[in-house]
This record gives sequence, C-alpha cells and structure tokens, in this order.
Amino acid sequence: MSRRGWSPSVAGARPGEAPSRAEGTHPPVTAIRPRSGGYVHVGHYPFGRGEVGAFDVYWSSTAKRNCLIVNRQNEAYGVPGDTYARIAPGGWDFPNCPDVGCDSGYFSYYAGPAYTPAGVDMTHRCVDVSGLVELNGQNNFRGYYGLNCG
Repeated sequence: MSRRGWSPSVAGARPGEAPSRAEGTHPPVTAIRPRSGGYVHVGHYPFGRGEVGAFDVYWSSTAKRNCLIVNRQNEAYGVPGDTYARIAPGGWDFPNCPDVGCDSGYFSYYAGPAYTPAGVDMTHRCVDVSGLVELNGQNNFRGYYGLNCG
C-alpha cells in the first residue's frame, strides 16, 4: 500500500530515516502515528508472545474516522517480517488488502495506516481490528472486537 498522505512521526528520527532502537527493545508507545487529519490516540493494545505487536487506534472527530497502526515492538522491532493491520466498523467484514482498511507486507516497524471507510460516520460506533506480526517463523495474530465505541 502506498504511504500517500502519511508521514511517520518517530521520536528521534528525521523524515525518510528509519527509527532507531536506542536504549531498549521497543519504540515509545505510539511512536508511529498519523500526522494529519486531527487524529488522536485512543488505545494501545499489545498482542503476541512477548508482546511483539501492538494495535494503536486513533480517532479523528474532524474526519469522523478511525485509523489503525500495527507496530512491531520488543524483539520484533526493526526485524523484517509479515505484518498486517485491518480495521472495520464493528460487525462489518474485514477488508481484503489492498484496501483503505487494510495494509500488509514484509515490514520492519509497522503496518498501516489503515482507515475505516470514508463516508461512514464512526461517531459512537465501535471498531474491529485484526493484525499479524510474524517473527522467526511464528505468526502472532490477534483480533479485537468492539473497541473505541465512544
């Protein structure tokens, strides 16, 4: 998926530069986040053995949409592997990649951003998310249903 309109914001990294792994095994919580559209962080949900992945969910009251980033963290941070992020309005089927609601690939740091569909007002609606972080041949998969219902 193209990263059009997307600008990674990583503590200590300059644009176009990979984030560093300084002092620790994972990036700061929400190190990768939407830089435009008024998105605010509304949830951080670690998953996988050793918490190698984390869902970071964002909300924009301006766009009335949610956004999802799946961050590779801890021992998976900076290590290339299959990674995907999928988001859908609560109760909807997850989209297939490539789609605005899905990003997948062989990534070292994160998958996303993935967004709920344009034109669907997500105010007071829940979102469902699913993600995968592969590390050393082990697929760490997780889905959460009914998040950010406010």
